[in-house]
Amino acid sequence: MKMYVSMSYGLVALLLMIISFETMAQATMQQLRVQQHLKRSNKPAIKSIKSPDGDIIDCVHIYHQPAFDHPLLKNHTVQIRPSFPPAGLYDENEVASKMESSSIPQLWHHNGRCPEDTIPIKRTKKEDVLRASSVERYGKKSRGTIPYPTSSYAQVNPLGHEDPKTGNWWLQFGNLSPVGYWPSSLFRYLSGSASLIEWGGNIVNAKSNGGQHTSTEMGSGHFAEEGSGKAGYFKNIQIVDQSNNLRAPPQGTDSFNTNSTCYDLRYAENYVYYGGPGRNPSCP
Repeated sequence: MKMYVSMSYGLVALLLMIISFETMAQATMQQLRVQQHLKRSNKPAIKSIKSPDGDIIDCVHIYHQPAFDHPLLKNHTVQIRPSFPPAGLYDENEVASKMESSSIPQLWHHNGRCPEDTIPIKRTKKEDVLRASSVERYGKKSRGTIPYPTSSYAQVNPLGHEDPKTGNWWLQFGNLSPVGYWPSSLFRYLSGSASLIEWGGNIVNAKSNGGQHTSTEMGSGHFAEEGSGKAGYFKNIQIVDQSNNLRAPPQGTDSFNTNSTCYDLRYAENYVYYGGPGRNPSCP
């Protein structure tokens, strides 16, 4: 009996040692993967700026940005600004000054600006990566996991358009300098034109909470019928036509809604009101 007990204790100790070594090995491998990811993500900085909120902004040479890790961009030449802004976006006499002097204000600007020929990139920290479900999932959108939004109002004027000369798709906000572009080599299916343009909102509803609808708000969290001052909206919506001119959407623009008791939408007089609270007594 004593011999049996002694062997049992020895077996348990051996198992604990094996489990301990496996745990240590897994932790070491994870740390290695995290460090490799940080090395790939954080490019050498010409200048670094600490933001008042604690973030570190690295000023990376424009040709060393992470986008150039993509094999299709190996020999890509950076386009600094659109060849031809859509007609009607600026007064012709103001194009040069608008494109060169205006930029989107950022909190970190209080402590400095990035030099010419560099771009600002928020430095990825170890804690950022460890918050993801895995190193491989970091920075990727997960279905059904959406940050809880606030109901405060924010007014932006986004514009996306294709450069008629290069085929690159540009993103900018109103009269401010462009944010950047999606290279045509990566989006060949958008070559020439877009086949569909949509305004509105989307919510992922996995019904993982006991089969209940998500309580994620869309827009400001108010229904479209509540109108100006409450509902989220788009106004003065326009499209860029094949002649690179800004104009109103064509007649016959359709609207659709997948669940009007949770979120709704109303299109009238060049306004698109949209949104809703998500789960509510009429949307269980």
